[in-house]
Amino acid sequence: MKSEIYTDPDLISTDFCEAREVLVQVFTSLDTSDKINDLIARIKERVPHAKILGATAGAKIESGRLSYQPTLLTVSTFSC
Repeated sequence: MKSEIYTDPDLISTDFCEAREVLVQVFTSLDTSDKINDLIARIKERVPHAKILGATAGAKIESGRLSYQPTLLTVSTFSC
């Protein structure tokens, strides 16, 4: 398993874009369906085959610290 954290879907590594099995966990404080749908569309554009799981969050934990970024994306690949 390989995981990395991003704050912007456009920065997701090409390693994930080319992987067969990708999970994107979205933790966001975005507060409208339009903003959330836009974020999901950007993720799907970058990693079309990703499975996306989302949750709302005011503060997020990143590398053992609290982060107040509006969105954190944990992107993971799995091998059999």
